Order: sequence, then structure tokens, then C-alpha cells
Amino acid sequence: MDYRELAKEQKQDILQEFAAAFQTVKAWLDPSDDPLLVLADAQGRILKRTGSLKVQRQADEIGFGEGSVWTNRQVGTNAIGLALIHRKVSAVSRYQHYVTLSQKWTCFADVITDETGQCRGIIDLSFHNTFPVEKGKQLISMIAQKMSVALMQERVLAQQAILQYTLDNAHSPTVICDLQQRVCHKPGHLAALEGIQVGKVLPTESNHINLSRPQPIYQGEQQIGWQYSVTQSVARPQKFYYSGIATQSPVYQDFLAKVQLAAASDVPIHLFGETGSGKEVIAKSLHNNSPFKAGPLVTVNCGALNDDLLQSELFGYAPGAFTGASSKGYIGKIHQAQGGTLFLDEVNSMSAKMQSALLRVLEDNMVTPIGSDKKEKIHFRLVTASNQDLRELVQAGDFRMDLFYRIYVCGLVVPPLRAHLEDLLPLLDNFCQQRQWQISWVDQLLQVAKTYHWPGNVREFNNFLQRLYLYFRETKPTLAQLQEALNMGRFAGPSNPTPASVPEPVGAAVSGAQVSQRLSEMDRIVMALDQNDYHLQQTALELGMSRSTLYRRMKQYHLKVKR
Repeated sequence: MDYRELAKEQKQDILQEFAAAFQTVKAWLDPSDDPLLVLADAQGRILKRTGSLKVQRQADEIGFGEGSVWTNRQVGTNAIGLALIHRKVSAVSRYQHYVTLSQKWTCFADVITDETGQCRGIIDLSFHNTFPVEKGKQLISMIAQKMSVALMQERVLAQQAILQYTLDNAHSPTVICDLQQRVCHKPGHLAALEGIQVGKVLPTESNHINLSRPQPIYQGEQQIGWQYSVTQSVARPQKFYYSGIATQSPVYQDFLAKVQLAAASDVPIHLFGETGSGKEVIAKSLHNNSPFKAGPLVTVNCGALNDDLLQSELFGYAPGAFTGASSKGYIGKIHQAQGGTLFLDEVNSMSAKMQSALLRVLEDNMVTPIGSDKKEKIHFRLVTASNQDLRELVQAGDFRMDLFYRIYVCGLVVPPLRAHLEDLLPLLDNFCQQRQWQISWVDQLLQVAKTYHWPGNVREFNNFLQRLYLYFRETKPTLAQLQEALNMGRFAGPSNPTPASVPEPVGAAVSGAQVSQRLSEMDRIVMALDQNDYHLQQTALELGMSRSTLYRRMKQYHLKVKR
């Protein structure tokens, strides 16, 4: 039973009183009055109605039936709506109704309250003709009061009964609640659980508890409460802090799930990914979600320094350790990373000498600054990265196998941009938001971008956007100009370039023939497809190739036909 079903169950007491109320109405009225008695909940939704078949059919004509909502917001001025607003007896006679179809009716409504004074529902008495207003108001007020008193009496008796039941079952392993879901008993094994408190309403949703199907508690035929079996939920993982742009790609989402699992450990992690794929972003995410997040994240680009500089940068040096050394010495990056994360980017570029020195530090967990004989204890999380496969470098003899096994405990392969092209749009949106740049040609930009394999990955895509922002901040480029801006960052030059030719500025008007001459085969195919609305036969003719050859080229370049 879900909580919506439970809510229906909790209205059973008021529905029982409604049946008794109709008997009172019939006793006080002449049968020719043909009354319709209606019960609505505290939101104005009709739960039950009763009366002759004739008057019920007449009510159906205006949608005055079970399940319909009769608030002033929904149907305009009506007795139920006014009673909900003013919390007192209300009368709406014929033309006072907002809806024309309701203007044959005279209706009276009043509020049914519980022992706390809260509205439990609305009782409505309606006639398909005129009826004396004062008599109707007195009658509906009496019925509402009678139902309210009966509910209070039943609740008091039920409360006494559930409290007695709680005393008799003081060692029950279940949670015992009254009819209002207030907790009367909390078992001992949940004593430390703050989500459930005696005297408070049982939470319907919680990250910390699992509730079984509620079981009613009866005294004789009268329900007096509910009981639940409750277990504590397994703690949900903490929020994952990702340093990059929110991804829309299933491929990249799967990768981030692996990053999250790896981050929670303390083992060395190696990131392998192409240039510009976002390895530093992943390193930040690993640090921010790790047991070392309270410490610093220290980054060293091993490929940017020669051996001597890298050695002093990593290990530090004592005052006056060598000519030109600072008189105060220098605390190396390894020591700076104490208690945090050391990220060594381009670790594959380390010389054999530096690989040996790093291996010694990792084996001993000690570092000795240059020019000093004092060893310092170190403790940090090591994250390394490379744009070359270290396993291939080991096999080629360019990387030490023993160091490989020290740093490649957990290997993560960062997906290239072409593997998650769904993220081109989020990356574009982020770029535009940072510069408050609004463009109306997003679809055309993505159309061109998705045909390219992005060897430079996110960094190359960002450079492409920078060029567009430079040349087309206020104007809309053509597809040819978009393609030209993309080609400016490509390594592979156009086929058979003319040395004497000087490229025109990207923002200048360029003819289709001039552009085609400077484009690679894949680019020419993409443009021809677009110009011919992806009509393959026409595209093949324009390119001077057979349709089968065009199919093979499209497969080779991973181009898809747009439907």
C-alpha cells in the first residue's frame, strides 16, 4: 500500500459518519425536497455523494460527481469553495453560482473539523430547486457539528486504545502509530535513528529508513492505528564533486562513475587520455572526492621541465644547494602535497634518471631535498597522467616496469571528445554564458562540429569557439565560414595546396569553389551532403564519384545520413 492508498484509508472514518448523516437529512426533510448530500475532502475533491437516482443524474449534468474538484478556483463561486475559504457555513442560491449550469441549484456547505480544529472535509447539502436559506444553513451546520463531534469521540477512543496497545506491546520490533501517523512506539534497535521520533508524524520519505507495507491495528472491528516494520537504509554515497561541465553523454557518465569509485580509495591512479581530453579536470575531481581532499592538490607538468629543474621542483633543495639556489631553500612539490594529492602530468616524459628517483620516493615514502641529508616522511595520494599508453612504453623499454607497477594500480582511460559528442552543446553553452554571448546559429555550428574527429579534444573545440567569437561576435557565419574556422586549427592541410595562395580572413566572404579547394575530402563530402540536403545520388554526382564510393567514404569518416 503506497501513501496515496493510505490517505484513502484514513478517510474511512469520515465516510462512515457520512452514511449516518444522510439518515439525519432524510429524517428532517420531506421526500419531495429530493436532497443530494455530498462529502468533499479538505482540498474540495468530492469523495462521496448520495441521494435519489433522479437528483444524482441532475448532478451529473453539471459534473457534480465523485472525483471532481469544487473549489472557487476550479468552478467559480459555489458553496463548497466558500466553506473551504471562510471555514464556516456557506450558502449559494441559484444565480449566485458562477457557472450557468449550476444556477438551477441551491447549495449549503460547512466544515467538518477534527479534535485539533483542523479541517477534515466539507459536507454539502444541495437541492435542484429553491430551498429556504436559513433552514438549509441550520441543517447543514447541525450535520457538520454532529459529524465533527462523532469524529472527535472516535479519535479520542482510538487514541486511548492505541496507547493501551503500545503499553501492551512495549517490546514490539515494529513502529506503532496512531491513525494520524504519529509515532507511539519506536523499537529499541532504532533508538539512535533521528528520523523517527515518538510524538512526531512518521516521515513518509527518508534517505535513512525503509518502511514496510503498513499493517492496520484493530480493536474489535474498529481500526485504532498502524504498525510498520522499519529498517535503516544503506547510506547513500556522498555527492560527487565534478570539476568539469555537466555531461549529457552515457559514455562519459559511465566513465565518471568509475572516477567516483576510484576517488574514494587511496591507491595511485593513472589517467591515460589524448591531448586536451580533460585529464587535469579529472585529477581535480579525484582529489575533491578523495580521503585526501582536506589537503592540497599540487600539480607538476613533467614535460615542461628539464631533468635538473624537475628534480629541484619535485624534491626541493636546501639553502645554497647549488649555484643560483635561493638562500632560503625550496620546499619541493612532493613535500607540498603532504596530506593531499600530487598530480604528475605527462609522467611519460620523465627521463630514466627521474623515473628512478621517483620510484625511490614511492618505495620509501621518504623524500630528500637536493643538498640535504635529511629525509622527510611523506604521505600523499599520487595521480599521474600521460597521453601515451605506458604499457606500450614499458614494452619499448622507454618506461621502467617497476615504476609502472607503482603508479598504474588503477588505470582510467579518459574518453576523447569524439566519443561523447553529446557534450558539444553543454560546452558551447558554458562558453557563451561566460562571455554573455547569444547566438542564433547553434544548430549550424553543431552540424559542422559533429563531422570532425577532434584530435585536440575539448581544448581544440574551445579554440574553435574562440575563433568564432573573435570573427562572428555580431554576425552570423555561413556553413562555409564555420568550416573554414574549424580548418584553421587542423594539422592536416588541404590536399594539393597552392604555395602562392594567401588564405582569406575567416570573416571574409568566400565562394563555395574557393572553400572546396582548401578542404579535405571529408569536409568536401560533408558540405556537399548539406548543400544537397543529404540526397546521396545528387551528392555523388557533384563530387564526381559513384554512389557506392560515397557510401564507403561516409562509412570511413563515420558520417551518417540525416533523416
